[in-house]
Amino acid sequence: MPKVRKTQAGLNLKRWFKEDWRTLSGDKDYSRGDRTFRPTKRVSSKTPVTASELTQAEKARARKEKREKGRVSRYRLKKKKR
Repeated sequence: MPKVRKTQAGLNLKRWFKEDWRTLSGDKDYSRGDRTFRPTKRVSSKTPVTASELTQAEKARARKEKREKGRVSRYRLKKKKR
């Protein structure tokens, strides 16, 4: 992990590296055309929804929205109870 500043932004970046972001198919890069990334590990309560927590329908909707609009507005339309 690279060195980061001892600020809130630095802590966020450190958390980002620990979360191990990958595509929904599990790749670390764009090589197979999948451009939708999610974290694979939940590090803290601030970690966004991980790829394994999304349903297949949510993943498909996110891929479609990314392809059409260039970004994904929301991965989950409703909050699910844990």
